[in-house]
Amino acid sequence: MDAKAFIVVFRGPHAPEMAKKPASVPAVSWLKRHDDTPHLLTFGLTTYSNDARFQIFHEQPNDWKLQIQFPQLSDQGIYECMVSANPPLIRRLRLQVVVPEIEIVDERDKQVAEKYYKGGSTIELKCIVKQIVGQAPEYIIWHHEDRMLNYDTERGGISVKTDLLKSGALSRLFIARAGKRDSGNYTCGMRNAQTSVTVHILNGEIPAAMQSGSSSQRVQSAWSLLALLALLALTQYVQQRSHYGPGTSPTMSRSTQIHGHTKNVEHESQTHQYGHDGTGNETTDSHEDRPRSDDGTFFVHAQQVAPILELLSRIPGQV
Repeated sequence: MDAKAFIVVFRGPHAPEMAKKPASVPAVSWLKRHDDTPHLLTFGLTTYSNDARFQIFHEQPNDWKLQIQFPQLSDQGIYECMVSANPPLIRRLRLQVVVPEIEIVDERDKQVAEKYYKGGSTIELKCIVKQIVGQAPEYIIWHHEDRMLNYDTERGGISVKTDLLKSGALSRLFIARAGKRDSGNYTCGMRNAQTSVTVHILNGEIPAAMQSGSSSQRVQSAWSLLALLALLALTQYVQQRSHYGPGTSPTMSRSTQIHGHTKNVEHESQTHQYGHDGTGNETTDSHEDRPRSDDGTFFVHAQQVAPILELLSRIPGQV
């Protein structure tokens, strides 16, 4: 059903008056339609709504005001003012409740819900309010936990600068020489709209959020390190195969233990190849011990992978 009038109100203290009654008419009713079904709100000076936010006021001679305190999105819809006459006189209107948009951004204009600052630095936060219908707010209120900051003189070093715009407001909060006492929840708000951000002040420590990521992130990190280990082993294997050439195999002087699994390999101190240097004298080519097993499997020395394993062990949730 199309409304004959259209009213937009700001979600705040109350919605404005809505109708007048012609002279010499006995009673006025206010109704709200839900899916084309009318629900009686008031009749005369009697309120039938269970919601205490709805009130009726009669001002002589013919003004009958329906007031809605603290309008909510659920209050949107079609309202009817009906005068008891024959035939009844009905005036319909559509009420739209506009909720202001409010957000906190950092010094880079990036919206944040959690912010880290170094001890001794300056906290800089911006509160942006948009979509304001009616009178612009006179001020934006900043709180740190339960303490209002706009007129704080106890701490010192706090500055609040607010610019009132045509359809909103911009408020900047500055806190100099941030310390541990400045950590906590910061809230900016106006009327019935507000938002908050959690601030952490660090003195050299690493935030817990950076120390331990999600389980999927830890698993991904572990697989990345294992892939790096495999790549290192493959690279050394190719280099050694290229050094010794086809038909030769390196040897290993001891067993190597990686992640609790031990491989025993053949033990040879040296490999000698005999030939002639053209003068009849025998020549000997001696090689250092190299890792080798009976099936030619390549092994990595423990000292080569120790740094990687140490790095892996530092990741929360890893071995």
